[in-house]
Amino acid sequence: MTAGSHRSATILVLDGFGIGAMPDAAALRVEDASADTLGAVADWSLRERGRPLRV
Repeated sequence: MTAGSHRSATILVLDGFGIGAMPDAAALRVEDASADTLGAVADWSLRERGRPLRV
């Protein structure tokens, strides 16, 4: 790496990492009907980091 360059990595523990809600999600908890952890993290990456999430 050159002087002034910066590299970083993020480690995610994917325990129940939701990619959309299951069809019966609202049967147990209504707020889970719109669950989308991956989508929320991807939106955060664009908003806060200014770039798409790379997985």
